[in-house]
Amino acid sequence: MKKLKEKTSINGNNFFIPKFRLTINEVCTMLAVGRDKLNRLEKEDPSFPKSIKDGKSRQSAVYYDYQEIFVWYENWKECSRAVQMS
Repeated sequence: MKKLKEKTSINGNNFFIPKFRLTINEVCTMLAVGRDKLNRLEKEDPSFPKSIKDGKSRQSAVYYDYQEIFVWYENWKECSRAVQMS
């Protein structure tokens, strides 16, 4: 499994740098869903972040923005909790 953050060391101090672009597999891992569920989310949920294609060819890599995924998840979590409490 790939790490979502890269470990960096400067002057003996360790810290993590988050990735800005996430692959499909990384997003699936973060959200604990399969590729089919991720595709369904993108098609059926208008609030879900759109993927970013890195090039024009059909085989170009597809990425998601880390911050957009994080914000979407936080909003989804709040909405889910609000529904459960009603």
